[in-house]
Amino acid sequence: MNDRTRTLALGLFVVIGMACAALLVHRIDRLRPPEDPNAIDESLYVNGKMARRVSLGFNGLAADWYWMRSLQYVGRKIINSQDLQIDRLSQLNLKLLAPLLDTATTLDPEFLDPYEYAAVVLPAIDVDEAIRITKKGIEANPNAWRLYHHLGYIYWKQRDYRAASEMYGLGAQIEGAPVW
Repeated sequence: MNDRTRTLALGLFVVIGMACAALLVHRIDRLRPPEDPNAIDESLYVNGKMARRVSLGFNGLAADWYWMRSLQYVGRKIINSQDLQIDRLSQLNLKLLAPLLDTATTLDPEFLDPYEYAAVVLPAIDVDEAIRITKKGIEANPNAWRLYHHLGYIYWKQRDYRAASEMYGLGAQIEGAPVW
């Protein structure tokens, strides 16, 4: 067998394997029973500190997993909800969102996406947790001007204009922050 034939055979094998995997996923999704929107979410079994210990040094990878799990958690709740108004996410009963984001940020404190997601999405569900996680992000990433901006916006929405002004001012002093 020459190299060209071998390459074509291996390529065909990969394409057939991917097609089989896609069909299998489609079948599994079709057979999965619908989620009960009234079901009670379980709490997380592992907190952030424990997750750091059991991740065996793969903290970034574990943080990515918790981050993706938080996105899927919200997405699944949105898909399964009926008559959802997107500006009223509190209707979804997202009690696991804060612990998922907190675990992701404990595993990788420099991973900014979970902090920003907490600052933008979490205030509709739990303002105190949104503020706590965003402050945690500022402590871990003091040069991330966007976190100051997000925290300022949370305070502004809460009508705490003094705290909002302070956060916007601190964020504006960071090198690279926009002039506005």
